[in-house]
Amino acid sequence: MNRFITGLVKTLILLVVVSGVSVDTYTQEIKDNNINLVSKNESLRSVLDKIRKQGNANIVFNDILIDGLKVTCRIENSTIENSIKKVLNDFNIDYRKFGTSEYVLFKEIKPAENLYSAKIFEQQPVISTDTNVVILRPINISGSVPIYPPEAEKEKIEGRVVVRLFISQEGNVEKSLVDSSSGFNILDSAAVDYSSGLKFIPAKANNKPVPIWLTISYLYKIVEKN
Repeated sequence: MNRFITGLVKTLILLVVVSGVSVDTYTQEIKDNNINLVSKNESLRSVLDKIRKQGNANIVFNDILIDGLKVTCRIENSTIENSIKKVLNDFNIDYRKFGTSEYVLFKEIKPAENLYSAKIFEQQPVISTDTNVVILRPINISGSVPIYPPEAEKEKIEGRVVVRLFISQEGNVEKSLVDSSSGFNILDSAAVDYSSGLKFIPAKANNKPVPIWLTISYLYKIVEKN
């Protein structure tokens, strides 16, 4: 009889634990579609903060990117991602999603409609020599584009400059060096000056911010309109 009661108690405990898991999962699914807010000429910062709190999400952005922007919208029973899309719809701002709940906002860069442009050809971080450490690359949140030096534009000077940056664990560029020259000092200087002013979300190793070297190659090329 005692064994029967003991077995019954164990069964009841197991049912309670399993039921608890089911309830938690169901609650999370409902919460993901439970963003509700109404804003009228409200600051974008305030609206994003409401989405962050309701959805328990992390929304990362540069203050300069959203300062002074106002939003008027109504959101009902929406997901976090759809809510962010809706409030950013009227601005030149895009986002990138990392994991399940982190969203990084950045300025959407559109090509300039002129005869000349400076293009970022590639961007690769130095790989860690420690194979046990997974490095997540830094994310550029500067929202700016390199400018073709007017004198180089006038003289039709072209070339590629490879710049090597040291980015601190706070996301600041502490060193900016020419790794491979274009052969023209005017292009090399422009690339270094631009790179020095960049701002990043720092690289991460084991989910912690770490300093890292980053290599960026700028291709300065005369582009003609079609």
